[in-house]
Amino acid sequence: MTDRIPNGFARADIHQAESFERTGSINGASKVTIVNGEVVCRLRPPRRWADVVSALPRREYGAHNTLTSAQQAAARDWYIDQYNKGWAAAGRATDMPDGSHAFDDGYLDRAAGRMKWHLTYCPNHDTCGEG
Repeated sequence: MTDRIPNGFARADIHQAESFERTGSINGASKVTIVNGEVVCRLRPPRRWADVVSALPRREYGAHNTLTSAQQAAARDWYIDQYNKGWAAAGRATDMPDGSHAFDDGYLDRAAGRMKWHLTYCPNHDTCGEG
């Protein structure tokens, strides 16, 4: 246990903390630790297209239930690329530029001060405490 949040980590939201208490893990987390009694984690890029919970990018990419394995890998790679471009743009721009919904996920996470990949994995952004 440590006394300060490690670099690259952020406080878990309500759903993540509940998941950790219930299962000992957090969907999408590469690392989890406890700091002063609070669950903190670092999320990773999605490993599979099915890992992307964010509905708008999934709908934008289209027909996600019928994609072949290769198409799912391409969709995941597209999402990661677009998200990272949005994350980077939020560090430079004052106004959100036009982009895909995956771009918007990255932009909005950084602009709002959320942990990277939050919108990727958030099962209910209305109730997570970060919305």
